[in-house]
Amino acid sequence: MMTSRSSKLTIKKTFLSVFYFFVSMVFCCFIILFISGLLDNGTTNKSFGKRSEIPSDDGINSWLPLFFPAESEKVSYFINVEAGYFYISFDLEKNKGDEFIKELTTKATTEGFEFLQKKYSGVGSAWCKLDIIPEQGDGKHIFIIGKDKDKDTYYMSSISDNGKFNNTKHTENWARYCTSSNFFE
Repeated sequence: MMTSRSSKLTIKKTFLSVFYFFVSMVFCCFIILFISGLLDNGTTNKSFGKRSEIPSDDGINSWLPLFFPAESEKVSYFINVEAGYFYISFDLEKNKGDEFIKELTTKATTEGFEFLQKKYSGVGSAWCKLDIIPEQGDGKHIFIIGKDKDKDTYYMSSISDNGKFNNTKHTENWARYCTSSNFFE
């Protein structure tokens, strides 16, 4: 009789131990899922050696304008999907950088310059450019592009709310961040 009772106690203890173990595992899994959900805040931060190394299905492609240089090297970007903005930095060889700058005909205002300088303190000069993002259709976006004062590094961000070319916010942003009064340059 005694063995029967002690074996029942052993079985009960084993069952409770297994039960507590599974409950603990389920609890830990929920905590991990909860924390990982909190950490996914819609941001992406990546780097590539060259523009050509960026996969065609990478999210940055839906943010890059048509004029973004194919020869770019040391490409690093940050995207915040929730807030609707991105920053990208890239290098160009001297002669390619000179060609790129020739395309940038509209200087940024002091506010436009400071907009980039908040993220990249090395900015020495800044321009605005209006262009489409091929993956977003034919709506034009306003981009601020800066060049580092000491290196052949460039910085870029968009200040467009969306791709609606004629909306009021677009025109206000152009006037605020870009020196040209001609929005259609």
